[in-house]
Amino acid sequence: MRASNPSRVLSCARSVCTSRSSFAFVTPILEHGTDEQKTRILPLLADGTRIGAFAMTEAETGSSALDLRSRVRRAGNGYRLDGEKVFVTNGPIADFAVVVARTADGSALNSLSAFVVDLNLPGVSRNAPEDMTGLRT
Repeated sequence: MRASNPSRVLSCARSVCTSRSSFAFVTPILEHGTDEQKTRILPLLADGTRIGAFAMTEAETGSSALDLRSRVRRAGNGYRLDGEKVFVTNGPIADFAVVVARTADGSALNSLSAFVVDLNLPGVSRNAPEDMTGLRT
């Protein structure tokens, strides 16, 4: 996918990518991702070779964003994410995830950030899916 004006392909890209990936994963990248993230990840989602996930909910805090306990801190040239997420949309089959975590102390929304995480990197682990009713991945 290459376009001289990425905003022209926004709605088309959103439709194609969300057919296999979580809308909650694609939208943050389309609207707030870096050009590098858009050109590296979105074509893989569009052609179906990769799947995205969205991870915010935590076991002890639920989906209350202001109560999240997962933390992110700078580590060398990147970041280190410490925490656990539950009920991750597409989690068992995803290659990438947008993960919401705390980057500063406090309870304000500006203490949270979203990071694109390659789920195939060392240090990332996943549990078996819960046996629940409803939609399944």
